[in-house]
Amino acid sequence: MLCTTLAQEKIIGSRICDNLHSSAPCKPLAAGMSKHPCVEWTKKSVINFNYLARLAYALCNEHQYRYPLSAEHEHMSWLKYLCEELDDLGYPVSNPLPEVFAVAVKDPVLRTTSAPHYEAVELYRNYYFQDKYAFATWKGRPEPIWWLQKEVDYRSIQ
Repeated sequence: MLCTTLAQEKIIGSRICDNLHSSAPCKPLAAGMSKHPCVEWTKKSVINFNYLARLAYALCNEHQYRYPLSAEHEHMSWLKYLCEELDDLGYPVSNPLPEVFAVAVKDPVLRTTSAPHYEAVELYRNYYFQDKYAFATWKGRPEPIWWLQKEVDYRSIQ
């Protein structure tokens, strides 16, 4: 989504955007995916773009924590460079959260590019608990409290 945004938009300045796009280790998503709710959300503002870049970098770091013997993710160095460029442009990690978030879940009624933070988090938690339960694991970390609470709630209605 970051690569698609860089390819389609000059969201963080033309020179920086061109440099980042040309050095990206990924290709933009297929044309049909350019209207994906998360791509649309990322293109809306530099705050959204900054948030997604930092989240992607944090997710790569989390993967390294959970699987220390695996090779560094191929996007890690590019994401680090992207975050450094955003810092230099005055968009540090301490920027406020975006006001709204995209939600791209299976149920088309719930898909949106403008859910408040608390609502987006809850929609994704429900989606993962209902649709991804079979593969959800927390290697090297305890199950989060929200997951345990959903299990308790689920058992209480059975």
